[in-house]
Amino acid sequence: MANTAPETTPILNSFLLSRAELQAVLALVEIDAFPGLTPDDPVGKLTPEQEAYGIICGERALRARGLAFINEQGEIRISNELLEVIGVCAYASNMLVVTHFPPGGNTARQFAISHLDEHYASHITTPEGALHLLTRYDGKEQVATDICRLFESVKFPEESAIISLSEDALRRIRELVEGGNATQARIMMKEGDVDVSAGEKFISFLERSHDMVVLQAVRRVDVDAISLQTATFLYSQQAIWIATEQDVIDKNQKAEFTVRHTTIPQIKKLIVAMTW
Repeated sequence: MANTAPETTPILNSFLLSRAELQAVLALVEIDAFPGLTPDDPVGKLTPEQEAYGIICGERALRARGLAFINEQGEIRISNELLEVIGVCAYASNMLVVTHFPPGGNTARQFAISHLDEHYASHITTPEGALHLLTRYDGKEQVATDICRLFESVKFPEESAIISLSEDALRRIRELVEGGNATQARIMMKEGDVDVSAGEKFISFLERSHDMVVLQAVRRVDVDAISLQTATFLYSQQAIWIATEQDVIDKNQKAEFTVRHTTIPQIKKLIVAMTW
């Protein structure tokens, strides 16, 4: 019989699974490795007997929630919607990796939205590793909307600013400001012939508490080769700055970055345009 859930099962776009439930699904479909799933259980090392019992409990929990069912042959089957998300996350070679760095040196959170054929899905593990949120998306536009929820509280400045800095200069200026030496950062800006007004706005922004989000679009172009596009966002309640690498014609030339104010519609357009 085809692997189809009962007609009364609603179509879901997200699934919050316990570790036991996720491991039960992976065992049933014979997936040995799953991105973002650490090999060790958060509650500690389990014996083979404990792991087997956990999978049995996971199977029963999936059936109770309508995410798995027994077919006419007495075989357990996973709902198509959940199976699709699991398959995209497990087998996709293209993905958008999102890394969020909170202010104050707090632990960064990272997750990836995987892309396989025309399907998109993400897997996010809770900080304690006990719960796993899997989400399927209808397309890049929906992915972009979901990511931009990070920036919902931002109040955008009336006037935008733009500067151009080398990768080394950008990193050094951030280090100086965060180390309490904004004066030296301003000197670096001046020596780099950066517009005074735009440079001052950027340094004033860095002096306040802010988050950083890095987007990395990863696409496999060959068996042992990938392409990588990166965009970095610095944001607070006052503004969002985006740093993107400029196109370089001379391979020996050091990377130059354009740093500018941006808006949510522009971020959404960028995410959709990135190749992944």
